[in-house]
Amino acid sequence: MAWDSRELTDMTVWPDKRVLDIGSGTGRLGSIVAELGARVYCVEPMANLRHYLRSKSATRGLVDVDVVDGLITAIPFEVRFSDITMGGHVFGDDPTPELAEMERVTRPGGMVICCPGNDDQDNARHQLLLAAGYDGSRFEEPRDGWKRRYGRTLPSD
Repeated sequence: MAWDSRELTDMTVWPDKRVLDIGSGTGRLGSIVAELGARVYCVEPMANLRHYLRSKSATRGLVDVDVVDGLITAIPFEVRFSDITMGGHVFGDDPTPELAEMERVTRPGGMVICCPGNDDQDNARHQLLLAAGYDGSRFEEPRDGWKRRYGRTLPSD
């Protein structure tokens, strides 16, 4: 059984959006939304993964993907840069400042999406995100069980 990308793509409208993919890793999330017409900025601290992301984007013909060095606690973009900021398993080591940084770079009316890969339980990370106004849902990760995902549209000015 493969992961169903609709778990991500059905959360919002992607074409013509400026998207930050924080902790991109191998680029699974960023590639999916780039193929839907989003302009994706992959933020990845590991040099070998940045090289892989560039190669993968070129091989797949994804011209609207940029890869940059950065951390979830120091995202290298200005305030209100993105329409959508998303992070996968990178989220959760220090969730309060990580969430603040993701929201800092997201424009008012934009969306922040966290798919932290945490187990399907009401843990501290789950409670923090709900308290911050994030909607939570669950999905099945093939070979890894049920996980949580969260999303929030930031208030407009």
